[in-house]
Amino acid sequence: MEFLATDKIILTGNALIIPIDSRETALVLLEEQEQAKYPYKVEVAQNRPKRSLNANNYFWRLCTMLAEKMNTSNDELYLILLKRYSEPEYLQIVKEAFEKISRLFRHSEIKEETATSIKMFGWIGSSSFDSKEMYRLIEGTISECKLQGIQTKTDEEITSLCESWGNDE
Repeated sequence: MEFLATDKIILTGNALIIPIDSRETALVLLEEQEQAKYPYKVEVAQNRPKRSLNANNYFWRLCTMLAEKMNTSNDELYLILLKRYSEPEYLQIVKEAFEKISRLFRHSEIKEETATSIKMFGWIGSSSFDSKEMYRLIEGTISECKLQGIQTKTDEEITSLCESWGNDE
């Protein structure tokens, strides 16, 4: 079950009080918990706005034009841009887990390897980006396009696109 906290989460003793939007939601949660076979796992995260489909479409349009200009494939260029303009996850894992772990990422690279462990970088794909991460990727791609003489949207249009993030999904 997923719900939004409507106010600040409060700590009292070793318990958290999480104000939510409706009593009905709380009652459903309590009922489900009583019938659950296993204890609940609770995850708390900020409710950031999602990036817009317009932003995604614009990114891929730029990517296609840039790939043509650079005589490469969209996929190759996408990985270059992803590595250049997004933050990788850094992990140290046991060597045997590398194949499974690397499949969780759009792209992964081994940084260092020993007999028993691997230090690696993993980049998630842009489909998992929030609006801040997507903004950084688009801004970087726009810079690359301008260096290649590719026409991009005006600053006003880009600002408007950025302001619409989270409003059309």
